[in-house]
Amino acid sequence: MQSSRKSNPFGITKAVDLNDEQIERLWVKLASEDDGSVIEFDHPASPMPTYILGAKGSGKTHLMRHQAFDLQRLRYSKTKTPISEGVKADGYIGLYVRCSGLHSNRFTGKRQSAELWQQLFAFYFELWLSQHAISLAIELKGEAPEADERSVCLEIVGLLDKQPSIPVETFVDLRDYLSRAQRALDYEINNCLITGKIDADITTSPGNLIFGIPKVLSARFDFLKDVLFVYSIDEFENLTVEQQVHVNTLYREREPPSTFRIGSRTYGIHTFLTNSAGEENIQDSEYSVVRLDSIFRELSEQYSTFCRHLILKRLDHRYGIGAFDINRLDQHFEDFNVAWNSKDWGK
Repeated sequence: MQSSRKSNPFGITKAVDLNDEQIERLWVKLASEDDGSVIEFDHPASPMPTYILGAKGSGKTHLMRHQAFDLQRLRYSKTKTPISEGVKADGYIGLYVRCSGLHSNRFTGKRQSAELWQQLFAFYFELWLSQHAISLAIELKGEAPEADERSVCLEIVGLLDKQPSIPVETFVDLRDYLSRAQRALDYEINNCLITGKIDADITTSPGNLIFGIPKVLSARFDFLKDVLFVYSIDEFENLTVEQQVHVNTLYREREPPSTFRIGSRTYGIHTFLTNSAGEENIQDSEYSVVRLDSIFRELSEQYSTFCRHLILKRLDHRYGIGAFDINRLDQHFEDFNVAWNSKDWGK
């Protein structure tokens, strides 16, 4: 007998638990109450590094994933737009990563010096982001028949301080080489408390690959000539002060066509210091800030409509489009005054 139990359309509350299709289907734009035009508060094609800040559940991850290449490609597919044309029209490509995947707490203690851990984290971070950039190259190479993959790979390999001991002639070869280097470093880090030492082979300088790969791809893939590569780093609050200093240094010394979007809890930014002679990054000079909570409070009327559309999207996704009327949603919920100054919030 088939179960008639319905899944809760509001059961998944975290964007990290949604798949790409759900991120796209549940996406809601913040629109003006006057004419319905979209209110733009984040500009993904801007070269200015940007912090996207907000409380838990404010939409940071949903926003950043919506701007990632996986979602861009999904939208191109639905409109039957070639990837090359879609990317050129967007003006950017998003490379989305989560800092929780770094397990940053490993880079401390274990009878090793702070200076050693800083060097190792910088190298590990380089390997980590570079693999995402090369995975993107694998996805895009079919859009650039004019580029010879072998020569492009050799140019990227030339960015290394120490050349590989094995041939690296394809993007897959290059990604595998970087992956092996990361796994070797994982092994050393995980065992250093027992062995008392770390035998690491640091083969590149900070920023060489992170900025060099997009630069090579932009020069060799015609459709990427004026496209911005956006490293979207989410859950930044999971990094230590020293690790945040390294990322601060990277975006301060960034090289076109690359930039950064950094997602964090409102109070998750521990420092704006850099390794550039101890200089501190200054807002509106080295970076800009999008504070989602503040935007929603300032646009309280639009936010009410925005929330209703969020609810309707969830219901449409579960029960089908048209099953619910947005103008009659109130009858399905308790009476609640959603104004920011409402006494109902206290209850």
